[in-house]
Amino acid sequence: MLRLYPGQGSSGRSGKAISGAQLEAVCKARGIPFETIHTSGHASIADLKRLAASVAPKTLVPIHTFGAERFPELFENVMLHQDGEWWEA
Repeated sequence: MLRLYPGQGSSGRSGKAISGAQLEAVCKARGIPFETIHTSGHASIADLKRLAASVAPKTLVPIHTFGAERFPELFENVMLHQDGEWWEA
């Protein structure tokens, strides 16, 4: 597990975001492999359901979506949070 704290170039409770390059450097310094992967577009509901079934999370928190309020109808164990809100995981 990697824990980043404010002052280490993290996006800690200070709300200060870090760049991808900074995150990569922190990971590299700790011997953690780092890969940048990108995809265009958003996953379909069917793809999201398949992913959720494969991962079987204790809690599913939708992020980066315009339809978060629909997730409790579609998935189990959904916890909704507002953008920028901090919570314990």
